[in-house]
Amino acid sequence: MDTDQDDRVGDGDSVRVRLDTAPNGYQRYLLRIGSGGMGLGGVKAILNGPQGPYEVLSAGTAMPWLQLAHIGEAAGPVTRTTIEVGRTLESPGSWSDFDYSLALGRGYDRSTYQGTLRTGDLTIGPGYSLSAADADADGVVGTGDRFILSGLPANSSTEFSLQFRGTGARVASISWYPGYGYVPRLPNVALNGSGTNPYTFVSSVPFPHPEFVLGRTLSVSLQEDGTTVLDRVPLSAGTFASWANGNLTFSDLDGDGSWSDGDEFRIAATAPRRYRLIVSLLWDMYPYAGEVGP
Repeated sequence: MDTDQDDRVGDGDSVRVRLDTAPNGYQRYLLRIGSGGMGLGGVKAILNGPQGPYEVLSAGTAMPWLQLAHIGEAAGPVTRTTIEVGRTLESPGSWSDFDYSLALGRGYDRSTYQGTLRTGDLTIGPGYSLSAADADADGVVGTGDRFILSGLPANSSTEFSLQFRGTGARVASISWYPGYGYVPRLPNVALNGSGTNPYTFVSSVPFPHPEFVLGRTLSVSLQEDGTTVLDRVPLSAGTFASWANGNLTFSDLDGDGSWSDGDEFRIAATAPRRYRLIVSLLWDMYPYAGEVGP
């Protein structure tokens, strides 16, 4: 909108973007005005989701930005992940402008390895390998260039990022699970317990997610009066687990083959007890829990 109608892009003018008001999942948009050179332009990255749009990158940034995309995964005794540079903003830097960082694990188990980025083969930490290829041999980290990481621990939470040498400013990052693949952002889920026996947990899942499909990595654990009676049982529809004092049933109420909003867990016990239900995925890295009972 040309607020002052002077036929120029100036102070107070605005650009309005109409996005999908009810997306099924998350959508990514990149709005760019001008060339970006000499400060004549601006960039806005937008993530649109079930709860509305989020601003990802502020306008007018002079910081180069690189998109890292997960291209392929080879499982087996030695994992092999291929990462490729996708879109770029501003002028990408030369290979000598960047350092890399590789982080494995989460929380207290997280290990980080850093080094100088260059093309060719590098050895990282206890024997992991990084092979970097300048696809068009132009000396610049740009679209189509690739990074292949091999020997990483299978199914571990992993993040690879690039930073400006000397400043540490991050310009690109991507997270995935070696031997398994890339997993989009997970929803925050609530398990709302009620009842006196049988007990029911109603699932509150904000949006569908491919990792919530039954038969992938979802598993269930259950504690009865503080004692574990079920430990990482794969989640499936129907009565899928039992123990000395009861059984556990999962109802896929909408029949979509996924753990989704409104689906229920039902505990039928021989006597009133206190229960803690834990639904986890990605090898217990993301647990969701709820409690019920006296």
